[in-house]
Amino acid sequence: MEVVATLRFSTPCLGNIRQSDYDKMQRDPDGNIIFLPSWWKAAFIQASTAINQHRKMVDKILPALVVEGALTKIKRRYGSRAHEVHEHEGFDETSLVVVRFALSPGVAVEQFRELLQAVGSYVGFSPYRQTDCGFFTVVSLETPLSRRAKGGSSARASSDKKGGKPASGNSTAR
Repeated sequence: MEVVATLRFSTPCLGNIRQSDYDKMQRDPDGNIIFLPSWWKAAFIQASTAINQHRKMVDKILPALVVEGALTKIKRRYGSRAHEVHEHEGFDETSLVVVRFALSPGVAVEQFRELLQAVGSYVGFSPYRQTDCGFFTVVSLETPLSRRAKGGSSARASSDKKGGKPASGNSTAR
């Protein structure tokens, strides 16, 4: 069964592809932002260990590669000197992203929600892999049945803090 998760970052989720001027988010050949399944699996394993639950479920979760959301450029200070500032492309605090997962039979949606919330609360998810980045809350978790009951498909994510228009998965930095 497919579930569509809308996540709100509470700390920045930073890009890890080193460039001369800033670190970019990883993309597929079509320019869509991607989070690798191996990153999700590692985060789920860490979270299941942290909460001491759902470890057997981790191998039954298949994350989609493409992530939908609007990117921004984020400046981070590294080191003790004022000039040691590095810029990353990423999702800033309060950014919303949409991620799709396929759950194998035997994985209950509520158990998956608990595990995903544990990733957001205790582990974080950021390609840059800083310990203070990528923490999030689960805003919604929808299944095909819940979307039909609402009368349509899920809304796309937007990082507009005032609730502007939705953004697509191939957003560019602002």
